[in-house]
Amino acid sequence: MPNTQPKIPHEYFKRKWSEWNIQDFLDECNLKTFGQKIEEYLLSLEVIANTGENGRREKAQRLLDNYKKAISETSHKTNVEAQATSEVLDVKVSEMTQH
Repeated sequence: MPNTQPKIPHEYFKRKWSEWNIQDFLDECNLKTFGQKIEEYLLSLEVIANTGENGRREKAQRLLDNYKKAISETSHKTNVEAQATSEVLDVKVSEMTQH
């Protein structure tokens, strides 16, 4: 049976919203893995963005947007670097087979 109770934001988000940042959250979160910490961070921000009041809601949405932008830019950079590496390898293989 699925969990129908609303998600409660992590206790970190009880502090003033102007003090929230991902690095402090990761440092203070007691979950074991980085992936669990990120999941908790994002789920907490989503709850606050959907149900929070004024400043809290806006700050949560801004942090979510910043995270998504950073992930998107990192993914794009990784894809560009992989493509460049592939092209270099193709040139090297071509040079090797011509000799």
